[in-house]
Amino acid sequence: MVLILAPIFLIGAASSYPVDAPVIADPPPNFQLFTPGGVDYEARMRVAETMGGKKLPWEIQVLRSGSWIVERRNAGTGMQANYSDLASGSSFDISIKADNSIGGMAIFRNPASGRAVDIRRIRTGDRKKIAGENCTVWRSKLGQERIAPIYMDCITADGVDLEARVGSSSGNMEFRSARAIKVIRRRVSAQEVRPPAKALDWANWRNKLGVLAKDPRNFEVRLESANSKSNGRKVYRIVRRFGGGRYQEDSTRRGLSVFLITPAMRVSYQEDIQGRAEHLEIWPNNNQISRDGAVSLNSRETIAGEHCTWFNTSPNVSDVSSSECRTADGIPLASRESSWGSQISDLRAVYVKRGKLMASDLSPPAKIFDWKRWLSPHLPLRD
Repeated sequence: MVLILAPIFLIGAASSYPVDAPVIADPPPNFQLFTPGGVDYEARMRVAETMGGKKLPWEIQVLRSGSWIVERRNAGTGMQANYSDLASGSSFDISIKADNSIGGMAIFRNPASGRAVDIRRIRTGDRKKIAGENCTVWRSKLGQERIAPIYMDCITADGVDLEARVGSSSGNMEFRSARAIKVIRRRVSAQEVRPPAKALDWANWRNKLGVLAKDPRNFEVRLESANSKSNGRKVYRIVRRFGGGRYQEDSTRRGLSVFLITPAMRVSYQEDIQGRAEHLEIWPNNNQISRDGAVSLNSRETIAGEHCTWFNTSPNVSDVSSSECRTADGIPLASRESSWGSQISDLRAVYVKRGKLMASDLSPPAKIFDWKRWLSPHLPLRD
């Protein structure tokens, strides 16, 4: 099971908070409501989160420097750390082991697609005193959907969030709360809030792929759409198999996605139609290779000079239909996908290569690990 540091919904905002102001671009997932301004500070907070009907308590350390905030908590023998840039919308959830190595991570860059998120904020008029400081309560909601969660935050005049609560729209359930125990205003250096540089060093992750032995069934296949372009973008799929690892790259009308799985690791990446990075996850896999479950359709075809059999690859799914035409040794020569009767994609192989692959052929595109795609230009890397 992948563990990611749960969102805490902090706000760094001055008392001049706008009311009913739309915010352009999605905020980071763990700081849903914010303004980039706010004083530097260090805080210790007590968190309670409802999971499986139980409230689980823990404490976190929060550090803010400019638009960057990091929150850390102990997790077993290691630590979970979340780094978020309130100005750019980048958020890094990183699992750090006891030996200071990185066990896994998830990166979100929500403004990538330029989507507008309507955040409604209202000053309730309530005031509290928490950790010896006065704060004003703000009620916030993302969008205008009736069932959207409600955020209640108590913020000081200089932008320190002393209490953050998120609950159901009905008010009957509180999902999560965080309350300050101690706050220290001090100059926080950028070094203290930067993500570690090795998080996006592929050499750091390549050593964790596990043993990938050569296999005579290794292959590479490229499939393309009959309509070679969609929204002006080349539509294709590349699939590679080496040893126990599988790499898949899909270019569609929605953007580019990359997925890599080995017995030891899972990597997934997504970028939008403009080529802007949105999401990257790298986590241990612990030998969990899911079973295929495809069902033969007893239909055969010859594609790219090879025989293949059609399989239903989503036999137990009602809203999406997908099928592949596979060779006897498992190479997909064609792929079709539809949703509610409307075709999404129809791809056919343009070339097949067997056997002549190396472990390096499973490496994702280098651009995925370019810090410039994820960080604000003003933030240098941490050594």
